[in-house]
Amino acid sequence: VTYDIGAGNVTTVLAGGTSVITVAGATSNQTMNISLVDDGTCSDMLALTSTVSINPLPTATVVNNGPICSGEDALFTITGTAGATVTYDIGAGNVTTVITGGTSVITVAGATANQTINISLVDDGTCSDVLALTSTVVVNPLPTASVVNNGPICSGEDALFTITGTVGATVTYNLGVGNITTVLTGGTSIISVPGATTNQTMTISLVDDGTCTQNLNLSSMVVVNPLPSIYAGVDAAICEGDNITLTAVNPGNAAIAWNNGVVNSNPFSPIATTTYTVTATDANGCINTDDVTITVNPNPIVLFSGDVLSGCEPLEVVFANLTVGNSVNCSWDYGDGFTGTGCNTTSHIYASNGSYDVTLNVIDDNGCAASLTYTDYITVHEQAIANFEADEFENDLLDSEVGFTNTSTSADSYSWDFGDGSPSDFNTNPDHTFPSDEPASYAVTLIAYTAFGCNDTITRIISIDDVLIFYVPNTFTPDNDELNQRFLPVFTSGYDPYDYHLTIFNRWGEVVFESYDSAFGWDGTYHGKLVQDGTYTWKIDFKETMTDKRHSKTGHVNVIR
Repeated sequence: VTYDIGAGNVTTVLAGGTSVITVAGATSNQTMNISLVDDGTCSDMLALTSTVSINPLPTATVVNNGPICSGEDALFTITGTAGATVTYDIGAGNVTTVITGGTSVITVAGATANQTINISLVDDGTCSDVLALTSTVVVNPLPTASVVNNGPICSGEDALFTITGTVGATVTYNLGVGNITTVLTGGTSIISVPGATTNQTMTISLVDDGTCTQNLNLSSMVVVNPLPSIYAGVDAAICEGDNITLTAVNPGNAAIAWNNGVVNSNPFSPIATTTYTVTATDANGCINTDDVTITVNPNPIVLFSGDVLSGCEPLEVVFANLTVGNSVNCSWDYGDGFTGTGCNTTSHIYASNGSYDVTLNVIDDNGCAASLTYTDYITVHEQAIANFEADEFENDLLDSEVGFTNTSTSADSYSWDFGDGSPSDFNTNPDHTFPSDEPASYAVTLIAYTAFGCNDTITRIISIDDVLIFYVPNTFTPDNDELNQRFLPVFTSGYDPYDYHLTIFNRWGEVVFESYDSAFGWDGTYHGKLVQDGTYTWKIDFKETMTDKRHSKTGHVNVIR
């Protein structure tokens, strides 16, 4: 038989009277046209046609809603021949579903792990098809977050919240100032509240890894314990060598300890300005400190000097305060029972000989005190006292030798200067003869010497006075014989020729002559004529040279011609 099934003529032999022609896996209608039959003897033209009607296989496909987040519904949507029955398995054995309207949605509620559907058969009631469909819903786990803190802490320390969870997830938290996000780089994020002084609470509301989110209701509180109360006291200043006691005020009875070896409430003596710290540690292990600075002011470095350290009594010494620093109160002890004050210079007179300690006490502007004593600092030597007596301090030209008695005290040697140009005399009690040619006054100086130069000088006046010597003749003869022609009182010494007055009276008291010149006498005339012989009265008024004493002398003179 010659046939054509769409690919050209083909022959087949009807062995046993039959031949089956197969179109394997036909997917569409198949038509065979037979045109010839030939038995080898005869042939016959045929016009036979036969069509095999091929129904299409039912179809099914599947998609899912993955990836989803854990807890969401995993959805498998099977699409295919409407009304066909699909056989599937999602891990609990074969189950069928009808593709009503061409679709069937298989739901796995609240999936927490990947969900896989295997579809093995689709059957539309006419045809069926064996399928090997697989679909997996990827179920992503929900991001996680947990939080721990470093509490309890002490006030002032950093409050730390350590959030641990899904690596790279973003966590939304609130510390009381609104929502803030942080990324869990490496799976951890540490949130710090620096210097917390009150309890700190963190609430975490959301974690999001970019694929899934999870609402959280986490809360973590850092308990912040207050620091123990401690008070070291006020800063103070002391003087070098003084003691001070530090006592901390500790209301909470925390354990306290001072640095630098200080024991609470025990006195000690700092050697330099130092800041001392007291540390209080309470039962919570919280530590608080307070400082107090103790300033150690150096004591003044007392120095002084005297302008003279030894001398003769009375010795005046000017003391100068050379103390380093600002001296505000200074007192002196001169060592002889007397004291003084003054921070610049002060002077003192040592009245008696001896060796004296001198002490200066100084208080400076910080109230610090110090003193300095120089032992046997001032030496006062006994002062010679020069004095002498003379046989006579008033002598006359008739006897100008004077004996001197030395009444000086505390002297070792002597020097006399008699003031008359004579050489010095070194005897203790000398005698000296002064010039006797004319009256004079001589300043006699005695210097009394000591071995330490505590010399003394005294000067007293020795007078060598004139001697009042005069005589008055009682008779003269004015007779022109060149002898005894005038009446004239004769003064040898002791009168002042510039204070002289001679008056001659007759017997009736008349002045017959007067003269103020001691060298001019009466020639016996009156009004140019010689007077009669007789007795006349004279009066002399004059002043002596030794003193201011005035003399008035009277007498009689006889005139004989």
